Amino acid sequence: ARPYQDSGMCVAFSPDGIRWTRHPGNPVLFAEKQEHSIRDVMSVMVDHRNGKYVAYTKGWADPWPAFRQIVRTESTDFVHWSKPQVVLRHAHNLHDPQSYRMFVTQYESVYVGLMNSYKKPGNETIDIQLTVSHDNQRWSRVADQATFLPLGPDGSWDDGMIFAVRLSGTGIGFSSFTAGGTETTRPMSARPRSGWPPSGRMASCRLTPGTPKASSQPD
Repeated sequence: ARPYQDSGMCVAFSPDGIRWTRHPGNPVLFAEKQEHSIRDVMSVMVDHRNGKYVAYTKGWADPWPAFRQIVRTESTDFVHWSKPQVVLRHAHNLHDPQSYRMFVTQYESVYVGLMNSYKKPGNETIDIQLTVSHDNQRWSRVADQATFLPLGPDGSWDDGMIFAVRLSGTGIGFSSFTAGGTETTRPMSARPRSGWPPSGRMASCRLTPGTPKASSQPD
């Protein structure tokens, strides 16, 4: 086997999802030691508004490598990619440490991101925050960067970190498949986690008579 080379993003194509051919011009996008560059953790989606492929990857802030953040690049043919741009930056403190990865789902008129929040500085665990965008370029974090999918209780299979793939809509709610671990450096197992708000909503509010409280449970 050839030794590992940290060269960049390489792509392959298949007519049936089984037999694959590496693109002869790999890597199609180089990994560089500067802020506007991809790194080793990424996800790719198709933007159905314009037909473009969009990759969201882990990046490093300048002065390189200060801390992790999210960068974005796009392509019309999966071979020629735009210069990566930073779309989520961090203060790199306890409230806003750094990110590790983000999966993006296009849902009606919005784009929903599940961003892995890496608590460093902090206890070095990884949980998930919710992000949103209306143009697939400018992103905001929801609820003052509150945790959207938390870790499990101490001693559970996912008490150290969780990673999630993009959301899957069912018509009555959304679900996501998560991988979790007891260490922040290695996933240990994977299980589905599901949330079921009423159709067309990512969350719901239920008012109880005499008690002005909001609930994330379905009405």
